[in-house]
Amino acid sequence: MKRFCFALALLGAGLLPPAVAQATPASSFAEAVDLCLRFGADPWFAQDRFEEAGWRSYEDPDFGSLAFKSPDGAVIALPPTSDSFPMWCSVMSGSVSFVKGMAAAENALLASGILIQREIRDNCPVYHGTGGQELRIFSEGNDDLCNDPETALVHVVTFSNPLSGQ
Repeated sequence: MKRFCFALALLGAGLLPPAVAQATPASSFAEAVDLCLRFGADPWFAQDRFEEAGWRSYEDPDFGSLAFKSPDGAVIALPPTSDSFPMWCSVMSGSVSFVKGMAAAENALLASGILIQREIRDNCPVYHGTGGQELRIFSEGNDDLCNDPETALVHVVTFSNPLSGQ
């Protein structure tokens, strides 16, 4: 009990890394959006990075592809499965609000240093990055609407190889 209280005190004082803290659905969602943004152009790297972050892989019968479940089980990520462009890396949760999903997308883009442009398409926010990526935000369970404030779905779409021409 003393160790637990000591660790809690260190965490509260900011002396322990966030990875030691219990993950919440919102933090897992943000982590997945960041991983999709950084590694969504390469199926192998995306899958490897999700595994390194402690996400559990499984074959999802609903999507017919490999999926990853967050350590807390509240978030599902679908990394790209093909080497052809455009590549899709999707993050969804019924436990993360639409506003938090949108914040996760914005924060991942800001942290990446990618210049972004925001637009509204069919009443839903879309972020265009200068790296040939687009983040589309919807309500989980409905890829065409963003009217359920209780759920979030983010598609990170990479249209071309970010390394081509370098």
